[in-house]
Amino acid sequence: MKELDSDPIIANGSSDDNCVLPVGLLNPADKSYEKPEKLQNRIKLIEAIKEKIDDDKLYICLDIEAYERNHDYLTEFGWCLFKKNGEIIKKKHAIVEEYKHYKNGRYVPDNKEHYNFGESEIIKLNDIYKELKNDFDKVNYLVGHGINNDIRFLKKIKVDVSKFKKMNGNGSKIDDYGIIETMDLFSGFFLTKPLGLEKCLKKLELPYEKLHNAGNDAYYTMQVFLEIIKRFDFSSNPKYEQIMNYKPPKKIKANNNKNTKSNGNGATNNNTNNVNSNNNSFDGSQTTKSDSESDIAETNSILVNMDSNRYIKSY
Repeated sequence: MKELDSDPIIANGSSDDNCVLPVGLLNPADKSYEKPEKLQNRIKLIEAIKEKIDDDKLYICLDIEAYERNHDYLTEFGWCLFKKNGEIIKKKHAIVEEYKHYKNGRYVPDNKEHYNFGESEIIKLNDIYKELKNDFDKVNYLVGHGINNDIRFLKKIKVDVSKFKKMNGNGSKIDDYGIIETMDLFSGFFLTKPLGLEKCLKKLELPYEKLHNAGNDAYYTMQVFLEIIKRFDFSSNPKYEQIMNYKPPKKIKANNNKNTKSNGNGATNNNTNNVNSNNNSFDGSQTTKSDSESDIAETNSILVNMDSNRYIKSY
């Protein structure tokens, strides 16, 4: 058996191998932590793209840049048409004529004049709409990094993408028209939380320059997609199998019935009154737990419950 990078533990106090999970992947305090249930779906998504989608299907990888002070002003569009075998059908970088004089630079770099993969074109927004619509009619899958932002921008110019359905790996059926988030692919491949485009490129050791040019970002996102699909091999990393076999432990519910009985009805009523009083005096200074804190609390309760049953396998 291959040596693991981290020691596994047993969840739920069970000796069932289906509950084995590497320790490093069950620690919400770790900055790279992602819930195993999400990783399972993302691994399945990569497998589905690699194994179940026909090689002749077309993908469009899209990126849209907006003016940093007013996101209603869409300044650049970049897209690539390609197949998952790496064949590139089309590369495009369009600068929107109506907004060509709007410059970024305070919050994000302005690289609209630095397209690395061909000639930029200055085009009216309505003509970009027509060309995009025509290309969308040709493809089966829409790919992007932070794709929800781009879809929101597409809706601003009335581009209909309703035929594309978000693919998240949690179903057995492969949609004929899907939306693929490359942050999910990265997360499933490296078993970590999703990261921005630049960090993904660094992790995959893919060279890049002049990000925040829509044409460049679309091309580099396509490279992230292709590289992950090419490299992914389920049998190459034992952690993939451990993640897929993992069964999340049941949540532990606090039982305060004994305390309630011992305090009697009067104490119960007092507690109720105190809660109501606190709710009525709420001044907005209270805050709820963040997702991270909730994850830590939940996992700590799990680890406390199973501490006596915990063990480490040696390989």
